[in-house]
Amino acid sequence: MRVGVLNQRHPSYDGERLARMQALHDGGAAWDDLKASWFPMRKMEPSDVRQERLELAHYINYTGNIIGSMASMLFSEAPSVAGLEGEFYTSFFEDVDRQGSSWAEFWRARFLDALVQRKSWVWVNLPRRPVAKEGEEVQKPGNLQAELTGGFLDAFLVGLSGDQVIDWGEDDSGRLAWVVIHDVVSKRGGVGEARKKVFRWTYVTGTLIQRWEWTATEQKSEPGRDDEATEVLKAPHNMGSLPVFRLELPILLWPMGRLEDPAIALTRSENDLHWALHQAANELLVVASKWAEKGIGALGHGHFMKTERDKNGRDEVYFVAPSGVAFEHLEKQVERLRDDLHRVVSQMAQAASSDSTRARMSGESKNADWRAAEVMLAAFAGLVLDAMRDVLRLIAGLRGDPGDIQVSGLDGWHQEDIMAWLESAALATEAHQLSPTFRRVVARRQAERVLPDASSEQMEAIHKEIEEADVETGPLFAETTVPDDDADTGDHAGE
Repeated sequence: MRVGVLNQRHPSYDGERLARMQALHDGGAAWDDLKASWFPMRKMEPSDVRQERLELAHYINYTGNIIGSMASMLFSEAPSVAGLEGEFYTSFFEDVDRQGSSWAEFWRARFLDALVQRKSWVWVNLPRRPVAKEGEEVQKPGNLQAELTGGFLDAFLVGLSGDQVIDWGEDDSGRLAWVVIHDVVSKRGGVGEARKKVFRWTYVTGTLIQRWEWTATEQKSEPGRDDEATEVLKAPHNMGSLPVFRLELPILLWPMGRLEDPAIALTRSENDLHWALHQAANELLVVASKWAEKGIGALGHGHFMKTERDKNGRDEVYFVAPSGVAFEHLEKQVERLRDDLHRVVSQMAQAASSDSTRARMSGESKNADWRAAEVMLAAFAGLVLDAMRDVLRLIAGLRGDPGDIQVSGLDGWHQEDIMAWLESAALATEAHQLSPTFRRVVARRQAERVLPDASSEQMEAIHKEIEEADVETGPLFAETTVPDDDADTGDHAGE
């Protein structure tokens, strides 16, 4: 198939902008590669001066810290899953992508991608089935149990960033119908072969997976529109629906979409100040003398300016430098832009500022900021939990586990002091008018908060015991008496 056909983009896909946003988040080499776009050439600027300015340019990555803190805040309490039991699910939640990522770690990475690129994708994969050799026939499992025993339904997840899925389609109800995944990989057949750059397009529908590849050569490093890509895979997946899921943030809840402009403005302003200080540190040598007309070699920092003698005819040699007034204004501009950068997401996370007046904010203002952050984080949690639930329903359906799947958590950001929470929960569940179901739910949440490091087997056992416990009589939390430090504990103190 022609590369031009495969390489079509969705109207809402903007690869260049996604690359800029990722560079602003990552910093380092990714940011360096886009220096020319961060600092356009100034009018009448000599090319050698601009080159020096670019070489001295640097980036302080406030943006990555802001985005990272939001992901850490949402995942301060790990998500929990109930309704799926068995050896497969135990191992699956510990390593969901066959690269050692736990369930929480995988989804934290997906959420981080969405914060930066607005969209993040999850592809549910199954192990490859044996391929028949020429003249042979591979016997297919005859029933679900044989599929499970053979490990053919041991699903795993593949994370895709927003810039990897270049095109997609939707059905009449607005649900995803197909996606095109584009990536570039490096392949080498062995020590005796050269490494090759391979461009790859993968087309996934509700029933089919197709893949095409184009390999770079010494004569041509990238494919043209009319080049032909070779089909390397065409296979039905028998999952019953599209195995790719989209985590997409609403436009008003997309942090990097709002941070992009102020982050670029801040880095330009910081580097303007840096460049001005650099130039001021190289003072200009002034030679006021008649002998200057005879020619002078490189002096001072390599540049000089020749003038005539003063009115008294005296020779003078001195350095001139800026007065420093502009530096003060540039520094204030940098401080203002830095505060603006943090203030952009003050509704999503508590604002940070170097300005001392903000450190003296009233308690009422801080509470208002935190309430706004709660609304945003609750919306984030709802989107992520919904995506988790959709993925698990597909996997459970494939394995014949149509149980009631419950996904919760991601709300540690509003957790009170643990002892205060336990006290209030105990008082609430001791009320006679509350239902047993409410008591059990509170007890489960209490166990998850108190034991965040418990294994999945231990937590499953605790959940089972809570379900089987008699919560209709007596308080849910037993009263305990803590002796004073000075109290006589008798002969049982050692125990």
